[in-house]
Amino acid sequence: MDCDTSNTKPNHPPAPSKKHLKAFFLAPSSRRFKTPERQQIREIPYEQTYNFGRRILRNGRHRPHPRFLVNPLRRSRHNSHWSPPFCVAHERGGLDRARPPAGAIVMPRLNLTMLPKPPVGYDPGGRQYRKCGGRFETKNASAVEDAKRQKLVSATARKPAATRLKSGIARARTPASSVYMQKQRRRIVGHLWKLTADANASVSFFTLIPRNWEIRAGRLDKFDPQTHLESLRQCLIRGGARPGDGWMIMAIHGEYEPNEGVYRLHVHGLACGGMIAAVDGLRCRKQFKSTRPANPLEKIYQRVRMTRKRLKNLPEPISYIFQSFWPERPIILLPTGEVRRVRAKGRLREPCHTEMLLWLNRWSLDQTTLMMGMEVRKHGLHLTPNVHE
Repeated sequence: MDCDTSNTKPNHPPAPSKKHLKAFFLAPSSRRFKTPERQQIREIPYEQTYNFGRRILRNGRHRPHPRFLVNPLRRSRHNSHWSPPFCVAHERGGLDRARPPAGAIVMPRLNLTMLPKPPVGYDPGGRQYRKCGGRFETKNASAVEDAKRQKLVSATARKPAATRLKSGIARARTPASSVYMQKQRRRIVGHLWKLTADANASVSFFTLIPRNWEIRAGRLDKFDPQTHLESLRQCLIRGGARPGDGWMIMAIHGEYEPNEGVYRLHVHGLACGGMIAAVDGLRCRKQFKSTRPANPLEKIYQRVRMTRKRLKNLPEPISYIFQSFWPERPIILLPTGEVRRVRAKGRLREPCHTEMLLWLNRWSLDQTTLMMGMEVRKHGLHLTPNVHE
């Protein structure tokens, strides 16, 4: 008698337990594949792959680099069984060319917050730059600013939110911390400084102020930076931005206008090569078009600002992209009927200052930054090749 086995599930190996996985990753290499439980989750020989991405702990044990591991506790999109851990390495031993197998779910790649120390000669916080008269915020000044922020948060925010925010600021693990931003800015600005100095084409500094990025006070938590940056990226692609034509990087910044009670969020960035024309082409779009001739009382009349001359006094224009604070700058109406923005920058008044810090604490620096034509690798920022050639 024939049996219909079309609906029967295949006999896949059972999913490895967390206990076996922990023993697999933390056990010394001499006892790694001795037991059957560890043998079944072995994918490729330890001697061929594991040494390329391992990390040495304080107790002498080893664990692989998270970039070269498949998450063993998630199901694959193409397979119904649990995906075993898989250490990926190139046959030549190169880390930058390592590629996971088809259908594998890999750990997140390197992002902007994982950059190494700035290259020699391009450190904005180093002695060489200070001897030349350069200025960059120090760690002590950032620590004083963090102490002020914690004091203001304690007097404004509710207890659970204030506790989480003060903990992130005290540990310097959030963009709401000035110490954290000082460290990240020093590294990012250093690598961008070298990339700008080595660029064969011209590099322009730009500012974009989208019309739909004005948020009322008290509703800043509704602003999703990833969604708005993706929309901006699609506008640039439709304007002619292509990989290989150049590179671009931009970061979200904000200002508070107290007379209207709105946050005006915008982006500062650098564009090189063909990306300059893509940014310049945004002037024709509705959310970036100037309306000053039709409306003299328009508060922001020039929404696309770009430098045409060669950048000077590096790295000051680059450090302006990633700022560790949001200023308060009111816009006033003069007796002559002219609209003018106050140049002096001040601290945001409460509770807007705490609302801004809560928003910064919610998002990482990588989530508020958009890069095109470049990526983060082990030794810094690298330009991506042209995939259309």
